[in-house]
Amino acid sequence: DKSILPWKNKMILRMIQGRYEEALQCLAENEKLFPGRPSFYMDRAEILERMGRFDEAIEVYRRYLAEKEPGSRQAQTKIAMAYALKGDLREASKRYKRLLKEHPGDRWIESQYVEYLMEVARDFKTAYNILKKQLQGGGDGRETIKTLTDMVQVCFFLGRQEEKQQYYER
Repeated sequence: DKSILPWKNKMILRMIQGRYEEALQCLAENEKLFPGRPSFYMDRAEILERMGRFDEAIEVYRRYLAEKEPGSRQAQTKIAMAYALKGDLREASKRYKRLLKEHPGDRWIESQYVEYLMEVARDFKTAYNILKKQLQGGGDGRETIKTLTDMVQVCFFLGRQEEKQQYYER
Protein backbone atom coordinates (compact mmCIF):
# COMPACT_ATOMS: atom_id res chain seq x y z
CA ASP A 1 0.00 0.00 0.00
CA LYS A 2 1.42 3.34 -1.06
CA SER A 3 1.62 6.19 1.43
CA ILE A 4 1.16 9.77 0.34
CA LEU A 5 3.30 11.15 3.17
CA PRO A 6 6.76 10.98 1.53
CA TRP A 7 5.39 12.61 -1.64
CA LYS A 8 3.54 15.31 0.25
CA ASN A 9 6.61 16.02 2.40
CA LYS A 10 8.71 16.45 -0.74
CA MET A 11 6.21 19.02 -2.06
CA ILE A 12 6.08 20.87 1.27
CA LEU A 13 9.88 20.98 1.46
CA ARG A 14 10.01 22.57 -2.01
CA MET A 15 7.45 25.15 -0.88
CA ILE A 16 9.45 26.00 2.24
CA GLN A 17 12.55 26.41 0.09
CA GLY A 18 10.65 28.78 -2.23
CA ARG A 19 11.02 26.36 -5.13
CA TYR A 20 7.41 26.69 -6.22
CA GLU A 21 7.69 25.34 -9.76
CA GLU A 22 9.27 22.20 -8.32
CA ALA A 23 6.51 22.05 -5.70
CA LEU A 24 3.94 22.12 -8.53
CA GLN A 25 5.84 19.30 -10.23
CA CYS A 26 5.78 17.26 -7.00
CA LEU A 27 2.07 17.93 -6.73
CA ALA A 28 1.55 16.69 -10.30
CA GLU A 29 3.43 13.48 -9.36
CA ASN A 30 1.21 13.15 -6.27
CA GLU A 31 -1.92 13.57 -8.40
CA LYS A 32 -0.80 10.75 -10.70
CA LEU A 33 -0.09 8.41 -7.79
CA PHE A 34 -3.14 9.36 -5.71
CA PRO A 35 -5.81 10.67 -8.10
CA GLY A 36 -8.87 12.53 -6.86
CA ARG A 37 -7.61 13.65 -3.45
CA PRO A 38 -9.45 16.84 -2.39
CA SER A 39 -6.38 18.17 -0.54
CA PHE A 40 -4.54 18.55 -3.85
CA TYR A 41 -6.83 21.45 -4.79
CA MET A 42 -5.85 23.36 -1.66
CA ASP A 43 -2.17 22.48 -2.09
CA ARG A 44 -2.16 23.71 -5.70
CA ALA A 45 -3.97 26.94 -4.81
CA GLU A 46 -1.57 27.63 -1.93
CA ILE A 47 1.46 27.16 -4.17
CA LEU A 48 -0.07 29.44 -6.81
CA GLU A 49 -0.76 32.09 -4.15
CA ARG A 50 2.86 31.96 -3.01
CA MET A 51 3.88 32.48 -6.63
CA GLY A 52 1.64 35.55 -6.83
CA ARG A 53 -0.69 33.83 -9.30
CA PHE A 54 -3.84 34.80 -7.43
CA ASP A 55 -6.33 34.50 -10.29
CA GLU A 56 -5.23 30.92 -10.91
CA ALA A 57 -5.45 30.16 -7.19
CA ILE A 58 -8.98 31.59 -7.04
CA GLU A 59 -9.97 29.40 -9.99
CA VAL A 60 -8.59 26.30 -8.22
CA TYR A 61 -10.58 27.15 -5.07
CA ARG A 62 -13.71 27.60 -7.21
CA ARG A 63 -13.16 24.20 -8.83
CA TYR A 64 -12.78 22.70 -5.37
CA LEU A 65 -16.10 24.23 -4.34
CA ALA A 66 -17.78 22.99 -7.52
CA GLU A 67 -16.28 19.49 -7.61
CA LYS A 68 -15.49 18.46 -4.03
CA GLU A 69 -17.11 20.46 -1.23
CA PRO A 70 -19.64 23.11 -2.30
CA GLY A 71 -20.13 24.60 1.17
CA SER A 72 -16.48 24.71 2.24
CA ARG A 73 -15.93 27.69 4.53
CA GLN A 74 -12.19 27.18 4.20
CA ALA A 75 -12.22 27.48 0.40
CA GLN A 76 -14.56 30.46 0.53
CA THR A 77 -12.37 32.34 3.02
CA LYS A 78 -9.28 31.45 1.01
CA ILE A 79 -10.92 32.98 -2.08
CA ALA A 80 -11.60 36.14 -0.11
CA MET A 81 -7.99 36.30 1.10
CA ALA A 82 -6.66 35.64 -2.41
CA TYR A 83 -8.62 38.66 -3.62
CA ALA A 84 -7.09 40.67 -0.78
CA LEU A 85 -3.58 39.52 -1.60
CA LYS A 86 -3.99 40.48 -5.23
CA GLY A 87 -5.07 43.94 -4.08
CA ASP A 88 -8.83 43.75 -4.65
CA LEU A 89 -9.87 44.72 -1.12
CA ARG A 90 -13.41 45.62 -2.20
CA GLU A 91 -14.06 42.08 -3.46
CA ALA A 92 -12.32 40.55 -0.44
CA SER A 93 -14.44 42.59 2.00
CA LYS A 94 -17.61 41.75 0.10
CA ARG A 95 -16.85 38.03 0.28
CA TYR A 96 -15.98 38.06 3.99
CA LYS A 97 -19.14 40.03 4.81
CA ARG A 98 -21.26 37.59 2.80
CA LEU A 99 -19.72 34.67 4.68
CA LEU A 100 -20.43 36.36 8.02
CA LYS A 101 -24.03 36.93 6.96
CA GLU A 102 -24.42 33.31 5.82
CA HIS A 103 -22.80 31.97 9.01
CA PRO A 104 -23.67 34.39 11.83
CA GLY A 105 -21.62 33.90 14.97
CA ASP A 106 -19.17 31.53 13.29
CA ARG A 107 -16.00 32.16 15.30
CA TRP A 108 -13.68 30.65 12.70
CA ILE A 109 -14.97 32.91 9.92
CA GLU A 110 -14.87 35.90 12.28
CA SER A 111 -11.27 35.01 13.12
CA GLN A 112 -10.34 34.85 9.44
CA TYR A 113 -12.04 38.18 8.82
CA VAL A 114 -10.27 39.80 11.77
CA GLU A 115 -6.94 38.51 10.44
CA TYR A 116 -7.75 40.08 7.05
CA LEU A 117 -8.81 43.35 8.69
CA MET A 118 -5.62 43.55 10.74
CA GLU A 119 -3.02 42.26 8.30
CA VAL A 120 -4.31 43.45 4.93
CA ALA A 121 -7.05 46.07 5.17
CA ARG A 122 -5.55 47.66 8.30
CA ASP A 123 -9.10 48.34 9.52
CA PHE A 124 -8.46 48.11 13.24
CA LYS A 125 -11.74 49.76 14.24
CA THR A 126 -13.86 47.05 12.61
CA ALA A 127 -11.56 44.36 13.99
CA TYR A 128 -11.91 45.94 17.44
CA ASN A 129 -15.72 45.81 17.25
CA ILE A 130 -15.75 42.14 16.27
CA LEU A 131 -13.25 41.18 18.95
CA LYS A 132 -15.06 43.24 21.59
CA LYS A 133 -18.31 41.41 20.80
CA GLN A 134 -16.54 38.06 21.08
CA LEU A 135 -14.93 38.98 24.40
CA GLN A 136 -18.23 40.25 25.82
CA GLY A 137 -19.87 36.93 25.04
CA GLY A 138 -21.58 38.14 21.89
CA GLY A 139 -20.19 35.12 20.09
CA ASP A 140 -20.15 31.85 21.98
CA GLY A 141 -18.65 33.39 25.11
CA ARG A 142 -15.27 31.70 24.88
CA GLU A 143 -12.10 33.69 25.24
CA THR A 144 -9.20 32.33 23.31
CA ILE A 145 -5.58 33.29 23.52
CA LYS A 146 -5.73 34.35 19.87
CA THR A 147 -8.74 36.59 20.47
CA LEU A 148 -7.02 38.25 23.43
CA THR A 149 -3.74 38.59 21.54
CA ASP A 150 -5.54 40.14 18.56
CA MET A 151 -7.36 42.55 20.89
CA VAL A 152 -4.07 43.63 22.49
CA GLN A 153 -2.65 44.33 19.05
CA VAL A 154 -5.78 46.20 17.88
CA CYS A 155 -5.85 48.32 21.03
CA PHE A 156 -2.20 49.19 20.45
CA PHE A 157 -2.90 50.41 16.91
CA LEU A 158 -5.98 52.34 18.06
CA GLY A 159 -4.04 54.01 20.89
CA ARG A 160 -6.17 52.41 23.62
CA GLN A 161 -3.28 51.77 25.99
CA GLU A 162 -5.26 51.22 29.21
CA GLU A 163 -7.62 48.82 27.51
CA LYS A 164 -4.68 47.07 25.87
CA GLN A 165 -3.16 46.50 29.29
CA GLN A 166 -6.43 45.06 30.64
CA TYR A 167 -6.58 42.47 27.85
CA TYR A 168 -2.89 41.77 28.19
CA GLU A 169 -3.34 40.92 31.87
CA ARG A 170 -6.26 38.52 31.35
